[in-house]
Amino acid sequence: MHKYELILSWSQEDQCYVVEVPELPGCMAHGQTQPEALRQANEAVQLWLETARQFGDPIPIPKGHRHFDTKPWERKPDLGINYAYAESR
Repeated sequence: MHKYELILSWSQEDQCYVVEVPELPGCMAHGQTQPEALRQANEAVQLWLETARQFGDPIPIPKGHRHFDTKPWERKPDLGINYAYAESR
């Protein structure tokens, strides 16, 4: 089982679920149901990795899951912004 981020969305245009794997360029899958789309995506990831190994291409290390900040005013050390101060002005 891989640890790459999967983004699942409904495509109104294609009338199916689409799964993107942002860390693996061009790696996508689709299915008529969410479980089918996720199964197809897992297979696509395995094929992407096998192909990269076969051709000696670099394989990205999975970044893991994202953390969504439920309190954006507390701290943003990467931006150096104190949101609590900025909002109080």
